[in-house]
This record gives sequence, structure tokens and C-alpha cells, in this order.
Amino acid sequence: MFSSTVAALISLEATSTGPLTILIDGPSGAGKTTLAAQVETAWPAARKLVVLHLDDLYPGWQGLDSASAYVRDSILLARLAGQSARWQRWDWAAHEPAEWHEIAADVDLVVEGCGAITYQSARVASASVWVDEAEETRKTRALGRADDDFDQHWDEWDAQFSQFVEREQPHRHASLFVGLTR
Repeated sequence: MFSSTVAALISLEATSTGPLTILIDGPSGAGKTTLAAQVETAWPAARKLVVLHLDDLYPGWQGLDSASAYVRDSILLARLAGQSARWQRWDWAAHEPAEWHEIAADVDLVVEGCGAITYQSARVASASVWVDEAEETRKTRALGRADDDFDQHWDEWDAQFSQFVEREQPHRHASLFVGLTR
């Protein structure tokens, strides 16, 4: 399903003169994490790649907008300035912020998760990918993989993501598409 998209993203490395930033966005259960894992597996060994899963950054179930803004305003702007970026993991079990992580300025970066693509973030990214799938398939995937209480928060999260999509229209700012929406 993702082989041509992975190949297109890997090909960016051949013409890059600096670190790459790839954004992968789409609704829950669409396959964003799977695509990020396939990119990571295929990434050239000569280049260091960091994958930031927004699931690790959202500050709770109402945190989509704040995580999206943090990526845009802190992580991507730092990278644009040639600086390292820091982010703090959210501890879902303890419901509180956990340890800090640093992303070196000279590494390639994949940011994957709901809210990764905004107009501003897409402008500074090397590539942005919108991944979509039918709602029934997405919901089955998302709830089937979760070790947490996502089933109790599906409607809340999906409504929050729908508001984000209506406001930011991330699919309109994507450079690559996988699945349904174009």
C-alpha cells in the first residue's frame, strides 16, 4: 500500500543538501504509523532519521491542537533556524508530562500523527503526506491496536480531528497522498 510513497520519500534524500523534514498526517487508524515505520526501515543508513510520533506529544485526549502548534512553532521553526529542538513526552498512564527529548538539528525527521500538517508546517517541510482510509476500516484498526482506553475516547478524538481538518485543511497542503482524500 505504501511502497510508492516510501520510494518517493526516500528519493528526497538524493537531492537534499540538508536535513529533511517529512510530515505524515491523516485520521486515526489510516496508517500513518505504519507508513512512518516503513520509511524508517528503508531510510539510508548513512543518514540519521528520527521519527516523532505525535501520540507521544499530545497532552491528553484534548491535546491535538496544542501538539500541532508545538510542532509548528517550536520543533519546525527551530529546525528551520538550524537549531536542535526539544519536546516533552506525555505519560498517558500518569496523565502528566514526562521526560524531555532532543532532536539534533542535523538529523532527518519524520513527524507522524493527527495534526502534523498545517499550512505553516507544510511550507517548511521537505514533504507532507496525507494518509486516509474508510472510517469503518480506520476505527477497526485504531481500536484493535490500542492498549489504552481509546475506545472510550474515539468520538471525542474524531470530533477534535474533524475540527482540526475543517480549520487547517491539511489534505490541501500535502505533497503526497495515500488512500481516499485528494
